[in-house]
Amino acid sequence: MVTRALELEEFLKIIELLKSGFEYENKSGKISYFNPQPNVALALELEATLGLRISDILTLKVSNFQKSKLELLEKKTNKLQYREIDPRISEYIRDYALEHNLGLNDNIISVKTRWIQDRLKIVSKYLGLTNIGTHSFRKFFAMYVYQNSNGDIDLVRCLLNHSTITVTQHYLKTSQKKIDEYSKSVNFLTKDLNE
Repeated sequence: MVTRALELEEFLKIIELLKSGFEYENKSGKISYFNPQPNVALALELEATLGLRISDILTLKVSNFQKSKLELLEKKTNKLQYREIDPRISEYIRDYALEHNLGLNDNIISVKTRWIQDRLKIVSKYLGLTNIGTHSFRKFFAMYVYQNSNGDIDLVRCLLNHSTITVTQHYLKTSQKKIDEYSKSVNFLTKDLNE
């Protein structure tokens, strides 16, 4: 499945449901209860906040966050990510670590990728969302940076640690919502223009 970037409203709804839980109809048509998944919510929030792949999110340790810096070696590319981040992120991770008795070398998130994907699939189906996967949160980050940096594609490329702008351009595909919005706004039929 080719995933797409999330819209902000979709992101917020997904995170809210992951944190609160809900009732839904399972595959066999029975009502099931989706238990709150705060660790899954945190993993996806970190992916959307840091722009890292889920494989890197799941290897993050408390020690990767030092005051206002993030430092880690990416699993897929073996490239170093060393950059400043909002110091509140490091504070949050520190508080989370204390609350969950995590040491400096403990993983922050202790679930597998498949677990997150399965939970996300249930939530997405419940919300009626399609083409959503863990990578949608990284693409959400990319779109956010692109839109808020006046289209600085090279900045997005650097933050995602892509080797070429071509790869980054693939991430920045226009959303269906925007396509629909602009497509509906164009009408050059002279009959309509004269009324």
